[in-house]
Amino acid sequence: MPVASSIEYPFADLPAPGAAVEVARGVFWANPLKLFLDSIRRYCELPADTLVLPSYGQPFRGAQARIAALEAHHEARLAELLAACAEAPRCAADVLEVLFRRRLETNQIFFAMGEAIAHLHFLHYAGQLTRTIGADGIARFRRAAAGAHR
Repeated sequence: MPVASSIEYPFADLPAPGAAVEVARGVFWANPLKLFLDSIRRYCELPADTLVLPSYGQPFRGAQARIAALEAHHEARLAELLAACAEAPRCAADVLEVLFRRRLETNQIFFAMGEAIAHLHFLHYAGQLTRTIGADGIARFRRAAAGAHR
């Protein structure tokens, strides 16, 4: 059976909501969450009936709804993180319980830390958090004062 030439593969590497978007080794000060969100928004221009063939899971139509769900997921986590950083300066380890509402297994903590750092960096580069590096070398983030610039 011939394969239709109009099939597109827009989400070959798109993670599921809640999957890791993390800072990788060697690019510690990067802003991968912003890059991820900016990249998926390009797919909103696809026709609504475009067949999406993810790298895992079932094919589906409606990339726009999927993108909206991913954006809503991250917006909610960012709001919770911002609130937590208003209480006291927080490092990535301090916010794991904010981003992940379950007990993490030891093998999950490495990836969770990368995702926590990615979310903290997103808010920092947006000017919503300030970052200080302590004498211990740990980066801590606090909610920026209204109208303050990094």
